[in-house]
Amino acid sequence: MHNKKLKLLIVAISALIISFGCIVAVDNYKQVRHTQSQIKRLETERQQLHQKTEELQKTQTQTEKQLQDQKQLEEQLRNEIKNLQAAKAEKQRLASLASSPKAFAEEKVTASGSCADWMAAAGIASTYSTNELIINESGCNPNAVNPNSGACGIPQALPCSKIAYCGVEPVCQLRWMDSYVKGRYGSWDGALAAWNSRYPHWY
Repeated sequence: MHNKKLKLLIVAISALIISFGCIVAVDNYKQVRHTQSQIKRLETERQQLHQKTEELQKTQTQTEKQLQDQKQLEEQLRNEIKNLQAAKAEKQRLASLASSPKAFAEEKVTASGSCADWMAAAGIASTYSTNELIINESGCNPNAVNPNSGACGIPQALPCSKIAYCGVEPVCQLRWMDSYVKGRYGSWDGALAAWNSRYPHWY
């Protein structure tokens, strides 16, 4: 009788332990499932956040590039405006030189060096004929203006518009003179001979 009760007690305790174990197992299973669900949800949120971050970075990169492109375009436009303004001012200056001998006389000469230096730069050899014609015509003065005829510059070009593109740049004026002399007289000797044969002198 005593053994029978002991067996029943053992069975009851075993059943209780098994039941408790089942309850714990079920509870653990639920917790695991809940944890897995949370992990999955958090992973989804992480991926979404990562995607949004990449999109924001991409948008930021595009915006920065657009701003950089815009700045470059603005700089280009500023340079173009400056160039146009400079070209306009130069055109007005040359027009003034072409139409007004007075403008030649007042234009500032920025070139340095001597007449011999300018002749060498223009490819004109220093000879009796070249020196005689240049000095007698204008004194090798880029600002020279004949008060009677209005001829301008070192070559005493008439009208002034012939050398307006040179302004008062002496080497440019001398190159024009060299081309004119050789084209009309064949040589500086021929030009000087023509100059000496005329009075008032001109070539």
